[in-house]
Amino acid sequence: MARNVIKLWYAGTWYALPAEWTDRYGAQPAAETSTVTAAAYQEGLLWRAIGANPPGAKAPGYGSWAQPPRIADRYLKGATR
Repeated sequence: MARNVIKLWYAGTWYALPAEWTDRYGAQPAAETSTVTAAAYQEGLLWRAIGANPPGAKAPGYGSWAQPPRIADRYLKGATR
């Protein structure tokens, strides 16, 4: 259960509980994978952690696709090239 809560914080998606859980406690509405809300998906910690916008939401702006992606210096520290 704790693992699913952490995934929810990061991805904004509730993932199906393992079969062992549903066998023991019975099938519940939360037993299926689903996006909690559009806002939860858009504000998931995952997007801040990787420095990206969520696909299909928070577009970076008109014409931004014409330029190569900019990676903030804080993400490059310690990275090998």
